[in-house]
Amino acid sequence: MADYPATLPTLNGAIEEWTDDLQTDRSVSGGVRVRVMFTAKKRTFKIKHVVTAALKTTLQSFYDTNRALSFNYTWGGVTYVCVFGSAPTFTQLTGSLAESQLTLLEV
Repeated sequence: MADYPATLPTLNGAIEEWTDDLQTDRSVSGGVRVRVMFTAKKRTFKIKHVVTAALKTTLQSFYDTNRALSFNYTWGGVTYVCVFGSAPTFTQLTGSLAESQLTLLEV
């Protein structure tokens, strides 16, 4: 299994969200019922990078190679097995720098 490129440090402002498929509804009497649809919460990472042209190529190549595969992603010193939830997007900054945003889903 591949590792997400360590040369792509995650920027401040990146988001870690919990995905927990709780479904709630009320019975005829007004009582609340809760159903848990999967056994454990999972994480969604909405990450950002500032990339040079070379790092943009690195990210695009990693995405092209692993877009349908699981890979290791390290967040806060903990490694998670993830897949891509979206392709990277790029916003031009100044000069040869761009900001990249993408979503990773914990497996």
